[in-house]
Amino acid sequence: MRQGPALPRGLAAILNPVKLINARWREDGVGTKEKEHIRTFAYSSYQEYIGRDRPQKVIIAAHEFPEYFSDAAAFEREMHEWLDYARND
Repeated sequence: MRQGPALPRGLAAILNPVKLINARWREDGVGTKEKEHIRTFAYSSYQEYIGRDRPQKVIIAAHEFPEYFSDAAAFEREMHEWLDYARND
């Protein structure tokens, strides 16, 4: 398996919901189906990083997370670039 560029510490956990629909996502790469699942999975902290308001946000200390991204669009671009890396092997 080819290793993609490392995500900033802690962000890899945001991708865990992909395993629910594709356990081999690291080997197979991530397609449209997986990306949509990450964006819409109700129990993923991804929601907070793209600016969605949800009740579960009270358990996320987003203010303590380093500011790796300037805004929600930058976060999504970085996540999709990282996810696409395996597909461009």
